[in-house]
Amino acid sequence: MIIFQGDPESLIITPQSFAALLGGSFQLLLIDCRSFLEFNTSCIRGAINVCCSRLVRKRLQQGKLSIDDLIASGSPGGARTPPSPKSPPAGEASASGGAESSGVQAAKGPEPDLVVVYDQCSDRPPIEAGDSSFLMLLMQRLVRQYKAVRLLQ
Repeated sequence: MIIFQGDPESLIITPQSFAALLGGSFQLLLIDCRSFLEFNTSCIRGAINVCCSRLVRKRLQQGKLSIDDLIASGSPGGARTPPSPKSPPAGEASASGGAESSGVQAAKGPEPDLVVVYDQCSDRPPIEAGDSSFLMLLMQRLVRQYKAVRLLQ
C-alpha cells in the first residue's frame, strides 16, 4: 500500500522550515518515533514519544490500536486525551534549544494544523509497497486522520 499519492518529497519538512513554524501561530503535533532512551536523552519540548514495540506494531497492523490511543499513551502522564476537534484548546509549549514559544501542541487540544513526525534515521517518507516498518504504519494512520502530516528531515 502506498501511503501518499503524488510527489513523496512533499511529505518532507526541512529543519529550517520546521524552525520557522515554531514561532508562528500554527498548532503543531510533534511525534518522536525514536527509542525511549533517545527521547529521554534529548527531544524537542512538547514532542510525544510513541512506542514502537512489536506489540504496538501488531496492534496497529490489526486495527486494534487507534492513532488517538497511541498518541495519548506517548504523551506526558500517559492518560491525557489526544488532539481532537472536540477537546478544549491547550496552551503552547516551548522548544528546547532556545526557542521561547514553539506552538508545539501538547497531547490535548484542537486538531493540529500540522503533524510532524521524526525518528533517528529517516530522511525520506516510507512509500514502498512492501514496507511494514513502524514508521510506515504510523504515517499511514496519521495521513488518514490528519489533513497535514510531514516527516522531519
